[in-house]
Amino acid sequence: MKKNLIIIVLHFLVNIAYAQVTNTGTTISVEKQGLLYVNESYTHNNGTLINNGEIVVENKWINNTGSKLLDNGSVGLVRFAGGKGILDGKKSTFFPKVSFTGDGVFDLNNHIEVGDNISIGDTEIRTNGYNLSIFNPDVQALMYNKGFFYTQKGSFLFRKTGQTGTYIFPFGSDKLNLKRPVAITPKDAAVNTYGASFIDRDPSDDGYSRMVKKSGIGSINDNFYHKIMQAEGKSNADLLFYAGTEADEFNNLVSWADQNIWDIAPAIFRKDVATLLPQLNAAAVYKLMASNNKEIPFAFSATLNSIELYNAFSPDGDGVNERWEIKNIDLYPDNDLKIFDRSGNLVYKKTNYQNTSAWDASNVSAGTYIYLLRVGINGENKVYKGTVTVVKK
Repeated sequence: MKKNLIIIVLHFLVNIAYAQVTNTGTTISVEKQGLLYVNESYTHNNGTLINNGEIVVENKWINNTGSKLLDNGSVGLVRFAGGKGILDGKKSTFFPKVSFTGDGVFDLNNHIEVGDNISIGDTEIRTNGYNLSIFNPDVQALMYNKGFFYTQKGSFLFRKTGQTGTYIFPFGSDKLNLKRPVAITPKDAAVNTYGASFIDRDPSDDGYSRMVKKSGIGSINDNFYHKIMQAEGKSNADLLFYAGTEADEFNNLVSWADQNIWDIAPAIFRKDVATLLPQLNAAAVYKLMASNNKEIPFAFSATLNSIELYNAFSPDGDGVNERWEIKNIDLYPDNDLKIFDRSGNLVYKKTNYQNTSAWDASNVSAGTYIYLLRVGINGENKVYKGTVTVVKK
């Protein structure tokens, strides 16, 4: 039965149920500990909705008015209890608190904003090209069990941060029948907003050709990739991409660089991370610098070439071989290098040795030196020992 309402005020411990509710221009007020139960759909075309108790909707939520529908002092919960449904309408909706129960699917057909907290339980949330934004900086503002966000068509899950804890973005895919969450840990408690998405298709289909890549990068995973963006704030963060069995083959991380090419994203690939799900047995940990509101695609790749060390270089000012570059070292940021002279004196040391800042031997004279390089490769330490000759005029 469809209802056109004049005024409904639900007071302390007062409950009321409707099959369908359509508000065409009046006031609905659910006061503290009051309950409005809607078996089918709630449609808001006009008027005011104040919720300081609880509103339960089993099927559809349709908002055809302002995005701040519930942002008029409301602090109550809107609970979607039907196990499946749609959040639809011409306008986005702001929910102070929202929860989903059951193990079904809810489709977003417009943008959703959450002021306090959201619990998705065991529900799959399909975003269908629309964003869901959580404004509460509490790490626990997003709660889930087996539920996940199936981000589609360029949509993002946004989370505001303001604590030094870890913020989880629970992602999954119906098509691939897998879950691949992302974790972001800001380096400080400043206010930031991070957006993330999980795209279950070949990145080449979206203009990020897997064939356009720098040397040293093997095949790029064609099943899925992620996008990350920092929409607000200037804090750096640790970015963790969880992986499953694909990590046996794709054990490196790459990103789509400003030059429109896949490049090494220097990450530590680990198999000792605290798992969120039993099937997630590895993760790539990447240090995310402030990204200035840019969408950055990330993907897993295989390693094409191994570490290769050259036994001489010539820092003599002619512009050739001025630094001791180690081939493919940028693929393995979990490394440390020590260089000694013939007497055993330490002349150089570096953690996370990279070719962009390789040793130029400016602190030593010509001669032969001994190196000791430790590199973490696929969770295991490999040690390289040898000599390198510095040639100077």
